[in-house]
Amino acid sequence: MSIGSHPSLVLLAALATSCVFGYRGAVPFAGEGSLAGIDTVVIDLPATELELIGSPDALDVTWQGRFVALGAGPKGALASAERLDLDWETWERIGRLRATSPVDVESISELEQVHVGSASTLAHEIAGEGSVFVSGIDAFLAIDWISGSVEVLGGLEEIRVELGSGSVDLRTAAAVVVNSGGGPVDLELDDPRSTWVDADGPVDIAVASDVDLAIDIADAGVIVVDLDGAAHVGSGSFRRTLGDGSRILRVRAGGGRVDLRSLDAATDSTDTSTDTGTTG
Repeated sequence: MSIGSHPSLVLLAALATSCVFGYRGAVPFAGEGSLAGIDTVVIDLPATELELIGSPDALDVTWQGRFVALGAGPKGALASAERLDLDWETWERIGRLRATSPVDVESISELEQVHVGSASTLAHEIAGEGSVFVSGIDAFLAIDWISGSVEVLGGLEEIRVELGSGSVDLRTAAAVVVNSGGGPVDLELDDPRSTWVDADGPVDIAVASDVDLAIDIADAGVIVVDLDGAAHVGSGSFRRTLGDGSRILRVRAGGGRVDLRSLDAATDSTDTSTDTGTTG
């Protein structure tokens, strides 16, 4: 794992390379900004654990979390952490939330975690690394993540994920585009109207309906298809048009295994409960 793949490792590296930084200061923060006149919310953050929750009634973007910094003493560490902040800036119909930090504390500080609340009806574009969890964003969502984990629940329009390396886990009714440089991709699609996956790793897709699917799987290792309208076990590639083929499902797995199955079957396979009761 690279240092950049987890925010806390940055501080550990700084602590290990110099005995000057022997103390750790943590400072909580919170803020808000108006969403009036905004169409797109941009969140541009350093390595962190980010949680973004959308609400249909939100009129403001809100944020809260914690900054951490190292120092030679407890007061110095705390003073460095207090110099860190998140800024909300707007330009025309775009609002941007970004971290600001003085140059002299960048290498000894981190945005440990942040929770953002926003409007579910606005488009969101997120950039960073670490871990990101998104729920309740119905409009267009784009996530450009260097490394780590990406998890999304919900969505109605389109979700685009660009991930250098790590895991992708989407549970959505939106159209999906995923490009992943390495790691598992796990999709549960309530409405598989357009699905494009380009990954170097295993891909598991469960669809609520296979009606009118145009299935195009290639560059795969093992392929297992278990749908109402198609079943297949093989390797390499698999193509099948169901109905009028109006719903594209295209996968390139870079030699990884591809599983394509119905959502009901995926749900049933995870139910391991047993009935041990008796009647008499």
